[in-house]
Amino acid sequence: MPWRQKPRSYSLCHFLRKREQGQLIPMGMATGVLAAMGTWVGLNICCSDLIFNMFNNVISNTASKYISATRKLACDILELLAEGLGLPEKIFSSFLTAEGSDSAFRLNHYPPCPDPSNTIGFGEHTDPQILTVLHSNDVGGLQVLSRDGKWVTVSPDPSSFSINIGDCMQVLTNGRFKSVRHRAVTNTLRSRISMMFFGAPALDATIATPSQLVDEDRPAQYLPFLWSQYKKSIYCLKLGQTRGLLQKFQASMVGVGVA
Repeated sequence: MPWRQKPRSYSLCHFLRKREQGQLIPMGMATGVLAAMGTWVGLNICCSDLIFNMFNNVISNTASKYISATRKLACDILELLAEGLGLPEKIFSSFLTAEGSDSAFRLNHYPPCPDPSNTIGFGEHTDPQILTVLHSNDVGGLQVLSRDGKWVTVSPDPSSFSINIGDCMQVLTNGRFKSVRHRAVTNTLRSRISMMFFGAPALDATIATPSQLVDEDRPAQYLPFLWSQYKKSIYCLKLGQTRGLLQKFQASMVGVGVA
């Protein structure tokens, strides 16, 4: 008989939107099956001021302060990366601070599984946004895909953050920084809790490589696109179908349509 454990329930009243099991979800609460066994539950929160006002009685001041702090951390990192590339300091961070920023905060809960070899907590993917700030408890589970195609486990450290480059940042840096493929696996005895801040531009923002990073030796690798266009393409797919989506926006793929 398949093993299952009832996940902790999160509720944001009728404002939440559920999507089909196994898909990435822009906002709302998601539940999914861990392969053949187990269940994960996730809560997605849009980080706009409007949403915060809607959920004033649900989201605590502590959570709001945490999101503000992780947004600042993300901006600080982006400004250091811009400096390292010889670009204006706020060329990347301004996407996160702009009015209408589509940044989001997500909570994931992975119950323990007696046989982790038979299940995956959250499947292989890259984050489509600009930068992700991830924090988890002291239970391992995060794995990243190395250049030689091997999964490497990230040691859990509740006193630190994991920073993931997103697809948009790969485009903004003309491929100098690569979005990292990663996944979450389950633990035998203990639940894993993770919190992610996804730094994203506004829906109508254009993602394009700055002219300073394009020259004869390194021509533009990607066509400009709207964040809303790429987001729609990502969220219409299941995790296993997202590999290679960014290639459809490569400059060498002119004429390839994206739904």
